[in-house]
Amino acid sequence: MVLGVRDLYIPPTPSGPSKVYCFPGAKVRDIQHKLPSILACHAKVDNIVHVGTNDIRERRSTALRKDFTTLITTLMGTGKRIVISGPLPTYRKGAERWSRLFWLHTWLKPHCASLGIPYVDNFNLFWERPSLLKHDGLHPNRHGARLLSDNITTTLKVKY
Repeated sequence: MVLGVRDLYIPPTPSGPSKVYCFPGAKVRDIQHKLPSILACHAKVDNIVHVGTNDIRERRSTALRKDFTTLITTLMGTGKRIVISGPLPTYRKGAERWSRLFWLHTWLKPHCASLGIPYVDNFNLFWERPSLLKHDGLHPNRHGARLLSDNITTTLKVKY
């Protein structure tokens, strides 16, 4: 079984049974606080975490890096397989927001690799592809959500 914890709604991956917890507007620290009760309900599951975009508005890169490190450490402590799904780039939401999301992507990808954690590279998949996003330029539309789900599934198959 795959357990997905996300800050936005994305359809479950088609790779088998899954349970998706969606917390719109959640930040990394919010997910960190919710994890113990979520994980207690699912003893033997893989964990996919897609979170971080909502933290960008706070402009606190050092705090975000610390929060992600704590979240990843907690997940690694469970002994379960984990996958980190990287942020999606925004479209027409301003250079600063895009730059901070790119920073998060370029920090998370090698950080996960150094820990042996599979990382889903969504940034390069969605970059300059506004047709995959809703009109808000932030959330994936139906086609984008399907592509995101397929990208997660592909990472699971390749890395595991």
